[in-house]
Amino acid sequence: MPFLLSRLGSNLFLRNGLLACGMAFTLSFTASPGVAQSETVESSEGSFSMPTLQVGTAADYVPFEFKEPGEDEIIGFDIDVVTYIAQQLGFALQIQDAEFGQLLPAVAAGELDFAIAAITPTLAREQTLAFSEPYYISRHAFVSRQSDPIRTLTDIVGKTVVVQRGSVQETALLQEVGTGLDVDVMAVATTNEMVTAVRELQADVAIVEELVAVAYLENNPTLIMDVLGELDPSPIAIAFPQGSPYLERFNTVIADMKESGELQQLARQWFTANP
Repeated sequence: MPFLLSRLGSNLFLRNGLLACGMAFTLSFTASPGVAQSETVESSEGSFSMPTLQVGTAADYVPFEFKEPGEDEIIGFDIDVVTYIAQQLGFALQIQDAEFGQLLPAVAAGELDFAIAAITPTLAREQTLAFSEPYYISRHAFVSRQSDPIRTLTDIVGKTVVVQRGSVQETALLQEVGTGLDVDVMAVATTNEMVTAVRELQADVAIVEELVAVAYLENNPTLIMDVLGELDPSPIAIAFPQGSPYLERFNTVIADMKESGELQQLARQWFTANP
């Protein structure tokens, strides 16, 4: 493998109401982390106040976070994971849906208490953010056309590669283009736009997580998926502002979920491949 592609393979990693009493969704980020709002919750035992954390996600990443057609509710593996954590810690969650590229800057700026959107920690991201312990390990995949398959990293030379704006794939590819890699990088806002670009001949290949590729290929029979064995699987974690008062509490519950099998059970419910 050429040096540039070998280095790219080592750098390329993947990426996103009130839970427990309903959900609300908004596109604006207004809350301050570390100063959770309170919500009055009605129960059979009376009313009580529950702190409400502001959570960001990007609901176009099946099966991690997404909306069913015609529905407003965000569902998926990530949503179930964070709902379970919040229930264990006594928090309510206000889920805010936005483009993935908006999430991490909003967390770093203190506009969200945290973000969960199949996010991979990187050294660059750790300069402005803090990350939970990983709660899942994900493999990477190419999505390309059956008529023009892209199966390995060497196959992308001279091709147009579509990535999600703000993702580590975009950063890694642009860095390699700057040092001589012959690849055209096309950045779009959503996963659906990535798949459409490949299907409509606007791009040659998309780079996504394996389970996301499996989900999108169900409705795109002209496309194929190839798992990138050249790349190590990547951890995914929850992104917090640096100094967050919630990080260690979340880590404690994540450790308990691993030990009890709760994480594995949730994965089996949502994933059709590599649970």
